[in-house]
Amino acid sequence: MLNGPGPRPAQATDVTVADVDSALEATVSPHIRLVSLALPAMRARDWGRVLAVGSSGVAVPLANLALSNLAGPRRPVASRRRPPRSPRTA
Repeated sequence: MLNGPGPRPAQATDVTVADVDSALEATVSPHIRLVSLALPAMRARDWGRVLAVGSSGVAVPLANLALSNLAGPRRPVASRRRPPRSPRTA
């Protein structure tokens, strides 16, 4: 199972390229290294599972967690409202 701490809280306007690099190194790179180490044995056994636990910020941006929201959808927040449902037609 893959899980770990998230990057530091930050407003999107305060995030620098170095912050993004640091967030990826802290949150994504360890998981890639761990899976890379486990994968050969999983393939040799023709069996294995990798379970990754993520933040709800991947699906819906979280306030003041711009670095945690990097992997989420790329639409402006204002456009995240669901359109009204249209009635079903027979």
